[in-house]
Amino acid sequence: MTALYEQMVYRPTQGSAVPQSGSLLVSADGVVFYGQHKVINLDPIRHFTLDNQGWLHIEYGDNRQASFFDGSWRGRVQRLTRLPALVRSLHQHRR
Repeated sequence: MTALYEQMVYRPTQGSAVPQSGSLLVSADGVVFYGQHKVINLDPIRHFTLDNQGWLHIEYGDNRQASFFDGSWRGRVQRLTRLPALVRSLHQHRR
């Protein structure tokens, strides 16, 4: 199982880093965000939640946290989001 989610917005919760867009890859090997200026390995994922504002919050590694938002035109304009499918992919990854 491999899923690629392009046009995702990554926002780290530590510090004052600026959100950046990129792609999130979920595979049997791991979960990786490929941003414009950095690559972030999100394994091991400890916990994740989807809030009512449309942000997916992930706790991973040694007490690190990150949030993701659907930055595609569907997510921004029509408020349709791919995040429920992403959550299902993350559940499959954790098995």
